[in-house]
Amino acid sequence: MAYSDDNTIEKVRELFFKRGFSRITMDELASEMGISKKTLYNHYSGKKEILELVIKDLRNTLTLGVDQIMLQEDKTFKEKLLAILSFIGKTMANLEPQFLIDLKKSYPELSKELEAYKHEAAFNRFNLLLEEGIRKGYVKPDVNKSMAVLVYSSMIEMAMNPEYISKLPHELKRDIPFSTTEMFKGMVLVMLQGILNE
Repeated sequence: MAYSDDNTIEKVRELFFKRGFSRITMDELASEMGISKKTLYNHYSGKKEILELVIKDLRNTLTLGVDQIMLQEDKTFKEKLLAILSFIGKTMANLEPQFLIDLKKSYPELSKELEAYKHEAAFNRFNLLLEEGIRKGYVKPDVNKSMAVLVYSSMIEMAMNPEYISKLPHELKRDIPFSTTEMFKGMVLVMLQGILNE
């Protein structure tokens, strides 16, 4: 992104996440990026191009961060899983329903692209982690990998979709952690420990 750095891209992303991009003006974006509105238009055709860049950067950030955790040999399966979900939770912490609503309504092709990335990344990374867990003895060798990947993917989908959480009955929502990171941790514990007494 011209006239910007990684921190600026993150700021623009947080702005989009919190308020949805349809409500953000080019004046606000120029201010956030530390340039004039004229300079902004000299380099970008409009908000869609900036949005595409933000989504591309988000994908790169998530992929690089998860891959780095996967390479940490000193971590156990559970530690890696918690670290990955904590990282995703932190990266997506400010995501509000309005952003996803905006994306689906205004740019359905970008919405589908982001959805496809979430599913592909969740499947590929967790499948690799699961195989490593089995190889190192952390995970039962006879585990149904397809079901485990499905559960993991569903966890990612739910925790990264604030609109879904907002529709839950009040009696359920009150016991769900507000923090996305804590929500992931709770899901991991249920996933790994189960709900039945042995």
